Amino acid sequence: MNKKIVKIDSENVIDQLQKLSQNIIGYKTSYESVNLQIADRLPKIEDKINKNINSVTKLQEMISDSCTIGHESDAFLHFNQNLNKTIKTLDDNKSIELEAFKELKETIEQLNTTIKRIINVDEISEKLKVFAINSIVYAQQNGERGRGYQFISEEFVKLSEDLAKSTKTIKGVGKDLEEQSSSLLKILEDYNQHSIENNKYITDKYKTIQNNLEKDIKELYTSLDSCTSHLNNLKKPINNIMSMLQGQDIIHQQIDHIIKNIEESIEVLTQNSLLLNSPDKDSKEYVDIIALLNFLFITIEKQLKRTKTDLLKMIGRLEDPIKNIEETVNIVIKDRGLLDKNYKSLVSKIFSKPLDTIQKVSKRVETNQIKQNNIVFKLKEIEDLMLKQTQLSKKFAPQMEMIKNLLFLANVEQKRNQLRIDLDSSNSVFNESTFTELEEVIEKTGSSQQDLTKKIVTVVNIFNSQEVNIQKNRVGLNSSGDDLKKTEKVFYQDYEEYHRLTNELSSEIINYRELFAKLRELDNNLYEKINIFSSLKNIIINITEDKDILGDLNNNVFRGTVIQRVLDSLTVDEERVTILEEFPELDIEETTGSSITLF
Repeated sequence: MNKKIVKIDSENVIDQLQKLSQNIIGYKTSYESVNLQIADRLPKIEDKINKNINSVTKLQEMISDSCTIGHESDAFLHFNQNLNKTIKTLDDNKSIELEAFKELKETIEQLNTTIKRIINVDEISEKLKVFAINSIVYAQQNGERGRGYQFISEEFVKLSEDLAKSTKTIKGVGKDLEEQSSSLLKILEDYNQHSIENNKYITDKYKTIQNNLEKDIKELYTSLDSCTSHLNNLKKPINNIMSMLQGQDIIHQQIDHIIKNIEESIEVLTQNSLLLNSPDKDSKEYVDIIALLNFLFITIEKQLKRTKTDLLKMIGRLEDPIKNIEETVNIVIKDRGLLDKNYKSLVSKIFSKPLDTIQKVSKRVETNQIKQNNIVFKLKEIEDLMLKQTQLSKKFAPQMEMIKNLLFLANVEQKRNQLRIDLDSSNSVFNESTFTELEEVIEKTGSSQQDLTKKIVTVVNIFNSQEVNIQKNRVGLNSSGDDLKKTEKVFYQDYEEYHRLTNELSSEIINYRELFAKLRELDNNLYEKINIFSSLKNIIINITEDKDILGDLNNNVFRGTVIQRVLDSLTVDEERVTILEEFPELDIEETTGSSITLF
């Protein structure tokens, strides 16, 4: 059988091979760049995930440490302690006040009763005046015998007028005192009612906060926990990608082998260009070169196709985890969106409600103090009136003494002049019991006034003491309010940091997706290179169709050089299997591995 002799334009083939080599070198550079970027991005994404998790965890810890009741260093414990102190102080004050007010009311009621009895002196002065006028008339009827008695009766008239003036003054003071006492009782009643409402309001507010706080904190904590869970879910697909990218080293090696084999082909074509351009059908060297080029071109083609297959498989395997990452990031963003809707409301409940309570409690305590000041002012007015009342009631003592002296003189005058005037009748203004009662009233007025002064001093001291304690409580409440404001501010800042980190993570994933798009673009470029090489391969198709011309590669002159170098460069089992499928006569040692780890 005649051997088919084909002339090969080695320069043209070399030129195309060189261009192909440059293209594949460029492809390799792009491929390495993309892989390096992917490898570089993964730790950054993982770092952002960890920062997101740390940010959310920090928020959860802040909720746990600053908002959970019972933590020894939290702002809410400070708030609870001060609010409890305020409630206890108000409750204690109420008990003390009730006892003091009860005694104060009793004293004021006793004073009012005494004042009413003093006003009865007005009746004495009127009776005394009537008696004196009648005595004057009777004395005038008795002529000279009644002259001395008439003088005494005129003195009775003057004394009755003095009593009337004193009684009028004391009645005015008594009226003022009665009005002030009634006003005080109303103020005390109002104060008591306000205190009851105050304590109930504060206690109810406290209970409401306590009851709702745990629920609100749990809701916010659960929402943040969901974010943490989904962020943690990102780690597995990222680790999967890291693991899968180890396989890219096989592709990397195969590209290197393709470039080396192209270089080998160029070298063979260059060294044997004369023979290829002017072939000698009887030349074994020509046949060996054709067989060698056939071996090289088939090897390159197979390597290109396997590289493309391996790249496509890798991209396919990576598609699921990257899709998983994108979906999970979308869930994280959705989590954040849901959290954003409830966040302000929950934070408002957790922080603003207690702050609002502090302000309202502080305002109510301030109102309480104003009412206490009104009570003290009213007590001072009553005390001043009572002092005036006491001074006025003391004037009755000398007037009563004068009445007694005049009565004594009147009795003497009656006996001496044998006048018939009844000074001992039980209905008379001069009845002994009248003097005794008036003396008793005067004494009680003085003692009641002294008692009232003591009670007022007691109440004022109680209020002053309470004011000091309440002021401490208000300072404590305001301080705990500042703590809550600071905690709330830090909480908002940390949440904004979480917001920012989530946005960065989302942007990072978008960048990552773009890198995978470049991998697919590289896959398409590799497909074009395979087509280019296939056209080159057609140059020797006619030669290789004649299998007899090729001969056994083991007897090829290039078996120990070029062919051996190609075989020695095989580092991947898949390549060895591919070569043996085409050239089973070659003896290739099974010393290659499946991959080499670069990361």
